[in-house]
Amino acid sequence: MAWFSARVEAQGCEQLVWSDEFNYTGTPDQQKWSFETGAGGWGNNELQYYTDRLSNAEVKNGNLVITARKESYQGSDYTSARLITYETGGYWTYGRIEARMKLPYGQGIWPAFWMLGKSFFEGTSWPACGELDIMEMIGGGDNDNTVYGTAHWYNNGNADYGLSYTNPDKLANAFHVYAIEWDSQSIKWYFDNNLYCTLDITPASLSAFHNPFFIILNIAVGGNWPGNPDATTVFPQTMEVDYVRVYSGTPPNPTVTGPSTATADATVQFSTQDIPNATYTWTIPADATIVSGDGTNSISVQWGNTSGDVSVSVTTSCGTYDSNKLTVAVVKLPPSDPWYVPHTVGGSVNWEVVQTNNNTISLSMAGEELEVDYDVQNPSASPAIYYPFDGVYNLTTSSTAVLELKTEAGNAPSNMRFELVDVNGNVNTADLLKIDSPNDDGAYHIHAHIFGQNPDNIFKLDQIKGMRLYFNYGVLGTVGAGKFWIKPVELTSEDITTGITDLKSHRLTLFPNPVKDILSVQLPQESYGASIISIHDMNGRLLRRFNTESLGGPLQLNLSDFASGVYFLSIQVGDKRFAGQFIKR
Repeated sequence: MAWFSARVEAQGCEQLVWSDEFNYTGTPDQQKWSFETGAGGWGNNELQYYTDRLSNAEVKNGNLVITARKESYQGSDYTSARLITYETGGYWTYGRIEARMKLPYGQGIWPAFWMLGKSFFEGTSWPACGELDIMEMIGGGDNDNTVYGTAHWYNNGNADYGLSYTNPDKLANAFHVYAIEWDSQSIKWYFDNNLYCTLDITPASLSAFHNPFFIILNIAVGGNWPGNPDATTVFPQTMEVDYVRVYSGTPPNPTVTGPSTATADATVQFSTQDIPNATYTWTIPADATIVSGDGTNSISVQWGNTSGDVSVSVTTSCGTYDSNKLTVAVVKLPPSDPWYVPHTVGGSVNWEVVQTNNNTISLSMAGEELEVDYDVQNPSASPAIYYPFDGVYNLTTSSTAVLELKTEAGNAPSNMRFELVDVNGNVNTADLLKIDSPNDDGAYHIHAHIFGQNPDNIFKLDQIKGMRLYFNYGVLGTVGAGKFWIKPVELTSEDITTGITDLKSHRLTLFPNPVKDILSVQLPQESYGASIISIHDMNGRLLRRFNTESLGGPLQLNLSDFASGVYFLSIQVGDKRFAGQFIKR
C-alpha cells in the first residue's frame, strides 16, 4: 500500500471516482457488479459454464475470489464466473483503471481483466464497440509469467494492437497491479507501474476509444487462444482481486456546448464536461446574467441585447484548462416593415465581392444605387456579391424579398440568383429567387420572392446572417462583361409576388425633387385606385404610412417636419408597386 500512496503524490491530478476494495464478505456488491451466466463458448470456443454461485465468485478475506472448477454442470465440464459493471452504471471514458490481483496458472487457464465499449449492449457489434484488454494471461509453463495488453477495434474488419510483459516470477505467486492510463491521445499499459505498451488513439479509425467502457473480470477455461486443459492442469484455479479502482485522468480541454444564437432577454443553457471535484468559472457578455448553475458545469443564462462569447475555465487538481469560445449571436427583428437594407454602412459599401478565379468585379455607389461592374470569364466559379448583416435576423415575418434591378440596355447578365444565407452558411436550394433571363431594356424591374423555411429545418429562416446575389454563374452562365444596378433590397411581410416574378418598376413622378415642404406624387392614369403609401428613411425605418381609397390624381404630401436627407417612397396599387426616392432639403 505504500507504493499506492507514493504514486498518488506523484500523479497528483488523479481522483478516485469508483472502486471496490472488497472489504466485506459474501456475494460481490450488487450495486457495483452483475453476473453474466451461461455456456456456448462465448465466441472463443471456451469450455466453462459461467455461474452466479458463491463457489465460483465470493468475497472473503478482503479479496474477490473467482474460482474455475472442473465439475459437470448444465452440460459443461467446467464452471467459473464472469462479473461486469455495465448493468450497475459502471462505465467510463478516460482515466486510470487498475486492479491488484494474484493470477491462476496452468494449461488452458485464461484469466482476464478487461473492458468493452458500452455501446456493445446498445446495438454496436464487436469489434466496432471497442475492446481493451488490461490484462490477459494464457497459462501453462513459461506462459504463467507473461501477461498481454491489447486493444481491438474495427477498421474494415478486426484490427488490434498489443504487447506483452514477462515477469521473472510466476504471476500466481504474488499480487501485482495491472493498469491502463487512458486519455484523448493514447492508451498506456502498466505492470506494477512499469509502462510496456502505448497505443495512439488519435486516428479516426480508433474513434471507439473516445466513448465509455465497462469492466469485466473472469477466468475462462479453454478456448481458441489458450487451448484446452490437459493432464498437467490443476483444479480448482483462482484469481484473487484485492481491489479494482477507477481514477479520473487529466481532463481534455473543456468544450462549451449550447446555442449559437439567442434572442434578447431569452434564457439559454450552456454546458461543458462534468469532471468530478472540478470548479468552473464562466465568462459571458457583460449584459448577460447567469441565473442558475454558476460554478457548475451547466448554467442557465438570461441573454442581453448584444452578441458575444461564452467560455469556461475548469480547475482541477491537475491545473486550470480553458475552453473554446462559443460565439452567440443575438437574433434581431427587422427594424421596420418593409425594411430597405442600405447599401452603405458608415459611408462605405457594405456589399462584398465573393472572390473567384478569372472574374473581375467592382462595386461603387451611383447615387443611392449599387453599381456592379463585372467581367466574368469563368462562370463555373460562381461569381457573386455578398451582403453581411450587422447581426442575425429573424425573417420569418419579413420573408418577401424585393430586388429592383436595372441592366445596361441590350447587355444583361445571362442569369442571376438571389438568396438568403443563414447563420450556418446554409441556403434553401429548393427555394430561391432565380432570374433566368434578366430584362435588358435599361429600365428598372422588380423581382420578388417569398422565402420559406425548408421542411428539414436545415435552412433557418429565423437566423439569417446575409444575402447573396449570383450573376453569369454555373452551367448556364456565360462569359461576359457589363454593369447592372440594384436599389436597396426590400424585405417585407407584404406578398407582392402574386403571379408576378418581374414587375415593371414604374417610376413615380415626384416633384419638386429636392423638396422643401410640399411633395407632389403622380402615378400613371391607368394605375389610379386604392393604394397604400409608405415612406422610409435610408436605414429602412418606416416613417409614415397611410391608405387612400382612390388615388385619382397628384397627391400633395406635407414634409415640413422631415429632416434633411434621402427618403424612399413606395405606393402599392393592387398587384402593382411603384417606388421612388426624393431628397428633403
